[in-house]
Amino acid sequence: MTVPYREIITVEPGKRGGKPCIRGMRITVYDVLSYSLRLPDPLAAQLASRARTLGQSKSAVARDLLQDGLAGKNGKRGPSCLDLAGDLVGCLQGPGDLSYNKKHMLGYGQ
Repeated sequence: MTVPYREIITVEPGKRGGKPCIRGMRITVYDVLSYSLRLPDPLAAQLASRARTLGQSKSAVARDLLQDGLAGKNGKRGPSCLDLAGDLVGCLQGPGDLSYNKKHMLGYGQ
């Protein structure tokens, strides 16, 4: 059974700036829609972990991910430095890593 939205949502000019509200309350429809997302437990855990790592709120991380996803950014990064210069790897002859020979490191950083 569905309830017609007009029985649940009202618009009153003097209440919350005329925004659509839940009948008998001062809660806007936007308020309800902006925080009524239920995530499966594994996804909620991933979101919480990412938020902690980035030092942001879960809402901010979710908004950024949604915005990127809707904008067509699928999280793939561009090529790495090694990808771009891979054909140059090993093309030069020279000494090995000098940092392993202590005599070459004398006076370094002074």
